[in-house]
Amino acid sequence: MPEPSFVPLPGSERAPLAEAEIVGPLDPAQRIEVTLVTRRRAELPPELVTGPSTLSRDDLATRHGTDPADIDLIRTVLARHGIEVTDAEPGARRVRATGTAAALAEAFGASLRLVRSPHRTAGQGTAEHRYREGGLHVPAGLAGIVQAVLGLDDRPQASPQVRQ
Repeated sequence: MPEPSFVPLPGSERAPLAEAEIVGPLDPAQRIEVTLVTRRRAELPPELVTGPSTLSRDDLATRHGTDPADIDLIRTVLARHGIEVTDAEPGARRVRATGTAAALAEAFGASLRLVRSPHRTAGQGTAEHRYREGGLHVPAGLAGIVQAVLGLDDRPQASPQVRQ
């Protein structure tokens, strides 16, 4: 049996928005920036989380950040899908990438649409935004390396609460 070319990304499921009104398909040529959260090079020992041990920022990045080989692999695999890695922060375990909506949807198994929904964070009106539901998939070569893909769906999340 051949190895699957895509595998499910655990924890990526998005629930449908009951109030979302589909405006239409997303422009496949629209450029979108996403952030990939990657695995740690090595797990954090409990004493670093609960104390009293500490590491410098540089030591933390070197020992527990993203392995440079993982970043190179992400760059290679995404390039095959027409997606460009624009920034990598190994210490923060983040990789930023840009591509068209069509390329990103294909690479991560997402069905992206433009919807209008109540703008709960502003308290009134509606907001048009990119929308997806269900789970994502990653290219099989990135299974276990990519832990999250953020930014495909840009539904309103929060707004500042300014007191005067």
